[in-house]
Amino acid sequence: MNDSFDLIETRLKPNQGAILRAVKSHCERLLDHTPRFRYFTLHGEAHLNGLFGILRILLDGGVNLNNEQLFTLVLSICIHDLGMVVPLREKEIREILDGRSGFPDPPALENYVRDRHHDLLDLYFEQHLDFLAGLPRS
Repeated sequence: MNDSFDLIETRLKPNQGAILRAVKSHCERLLDHTPRFRYFTLHGEAHLNGLFGILRILLDGGVNLNNEQLFTLVLSICIHDLGMVVPLREKEIREILDGRSGFPDPPALENYVRDRHHDLLDLYFEQHLDFLAGLPRS
C-alpha cells in the first residue's frame, strides 16, 4: 500500500487491519474506475493515500487516538467519497438540475454530485451495507 497506511495499520488490532485493507481496496476500485468523475477531482487510491499521509503527520505530531477512534477514523477516510460513484441514471433530471428546465450538461451533473456526494454516500450505504456486514470480524 504505502508507508503511512502501513504504519497506521500496525496501530490497529489484526482483525481491524484486515477489515481496513478490504474496505480500502474496495473503495479504491470503485473510485479509481468511475469514468465520469475521476477526472474532475482527485479520488481513489492517490487521494486516500494522501489522507493517510496527513493522518500519519497528526499521529506523529502527538494526536492521541484510542484504538476504536483510530479504527473509526481510518474507515471514514476510506468511505468518505463513495457518494461520487452513485449512478446518475437513478436520479430524476429535474433533481439533478435543481428544478431548472433543459437537458443535463456535464457541468450540471458534476456539480450535482460534488454538492450532494455526502447525501449520496448515505444512500450508497443504505443500498450496499451487505458488503461491510459480510466482512470477517475475527
